[in-house]
Amino acid sequence: MKNRMGTFKGSKHFRLNQVAEGIFAAISVPGTGSLGNATIIDLGNSTLVVDTFTTIQAAEDL
Repeated sequence: MKNRMGTFKGSKHFRLNQVAEGIFAAISVPGTGSLGNATIIDLGNSTLVVDTFTTIQAAEDL
């Protein structure tokens, strides 16, 4: 698996970096109000999101 990083259309707060199969890091974009990073883990039939963003707008964007 290749490590990939990309920006989602409509997201100004973070870039998504796939770090392993089913595991993603949402990396804060400086100056957008998202002052922390987050993690998204695909568990198969559910998804776990660890949100460390400090603004409601960044969390909603995630």
